[in-house]
Amino acid sequence: MFKTIAKSLFLAPLATLALSASAQELVNNGEFTTGNFTGWTVSGDAIVTTDYTPPSVGTEVVAFNSAETIPNAVLSQTLTTTIGQAYTFSFDYGTFGSGTVQTVDFTVTGDSTLASGSATAPDITYAPDYGSFSYNFTADSTSTTIAFTDAGSNVTHNEDGVLGDISVTPAPEPGTFALAGLGALIGGTMIRRKSNA
Repeated sequence: MFKTIAKSLFLAPLATLALSASAQELVNNGEFTTGNFTGWTVSGDAIVTTDYTPPSVGTEVVAFNSAETIPNAVLSQTLTTTIGQAYTFSFDYGTFGSGTVQTVDFTVTGDSTLASGSATAPDITYAPDYGSFSYNFTADSTSTTIAFTDAGSNVTHNEDGVLGDISVTPAPEPGTFALAGLGALIGGTMIRRKSNA
């Protein structure tokens, strides 16, 4: 009887963690695998391309101000969110070329501005070295818009800003990790008892 209960306590948090790990992705086409801007609203000079080495996931990326165009692109998507729910917003950004590293401005907006800032690529190469950026926010509306703006200060002589792997997922509840810790402790005790038997 004890073994059955302990086993359940051990496996339950593992299942919870597995569900958290595969948390619902809110962003449509965040890796641009469609080869276009499906799911996004876009204006200005931006393209979806396979001409650049992609970040860790996917094969396509968004290139801002390619072919020395004006840095004026805006890329946005409105997501369905739950008021009071915490979320993790993340993306990868790099610079292709030789010259000046690029910067992209971002905002997360519900009824108010939930997150905003600028992300600057770590360096500039012809095989973009991406920086991974991650931010947490708590939704205050049932609709939340994420937006990226090619920084107007970007020099566009021999360099392009490159964006990919955009994601928004529910953040794990703190209780999930506590439950997992309890399950691991019980599981470890069971293993020790068995080995001592």
